[in-house]
Formats: sequence, C-alpha cells, structure tokens
Amino acid sequence: MATVGKTTGKMAPGNWAVLRYGIYDVLVRILEDYGELGGEHRHIYSVRMLQDGEPLEFAAVEDSLSLFDRSLFAEYFRRNLISILAQGTPVSKPTRAWLRLDGRGDVTHTFIKESGMLGGVAIPYLAFDEDRIFLPHVEAVRDFLQEFGLSRSQADSVIESVGTSPSRPR
Repeated sequence: MATVGKTTGKMAPGNWAVLRYGIYDVLVRILEDYGELGGEHRHIYSVRMLQDGEPLEFAAVEDSLSLFDRSLFAEYFRRNLISILAQGTPVSKPTRAWLRLDGRGDVTHTFIKESGMLGGVAIPYLAFDEDRIFLPHVEAVRDFLQEFGLSRSQADSVIESVGTSPSRPR
C-alpha cells in the first residue's frame, strides 16, 4: 500500500471506511492516498471493495468516505459468533463467512460470497457446544476472528464474552 504525494487526509492506507455506493453503504479498504488532486483540490483515495464476491478498485473522494469503527466487528461477534460457528462444516468443504453492512449500515454476516464485503473466512468446524466455544477450538476461533481484522486482544475479549466449554460438542 503506497502513499502518493502529501498525506493530509483523514484516512490512511489500510484503514476501513464506509462509502455510500448507490443507495447502500459499503465497506471499502483504503489502498492509497493520492492527496489533493484536480481543480477543486479534493482529497482522493484508491479504495477496494467486494462486489459480487470480486474485488473492485477505484478512486473515491474523501467527502464520500467515513472512517469505519472496527470495534463494531467485535461487538457484532459478541452477539452472533455462536450462530456463525453453528454453520461450520468439515474441512473438505468448509462453509465460509463474510461480513457486510445491511441497508441501515449495521454490521451483519452472510455465507454467500456475492453478498459479502469482507471475509470469506472458513468457519471452524465443531468449534462450539450449545452456547459456548469448545475449549480445544479456542485457537481456531481466535484465528477466525483475527481474519476479520480483530486484534488478538479484541478476539480474546469476544471469546471471553461468549465463554468456553470443556465438554465435547454434540
């Protein structure tokens, strides 16, 4: 991820942002900061989003972007991790999960590649027992959460909130 010219914008390469794309809010990743360009000296960034499951890169003006608070991912997983883990399938054909923003701009998940905005992460198989994370699978669940951009401490906080179970999954 390169920075082009002077970086005086509110975004930095690697940040996640929300962009109004048509009538929807979508998650985009800031790739490059082009600085102020054009006659109006508008701040421009190169961004990437997933559209129909494929990456799409384009330029966006700073005014159309707002920094995405990634702690919202952790909050979402605290409430929904077990329902996502319940969809895990054997390694030979793992179910994958994506995060996306719904029509109101709230974080939600999907198992459909074309509908996802971030992820495509294989769901750990048999990683839960009722409403808790099965203790031998904590590391796999931590890795799963970190694939969505959570830090290790955020992932551990989610795991602690959800709780663990030493019993065998059913």
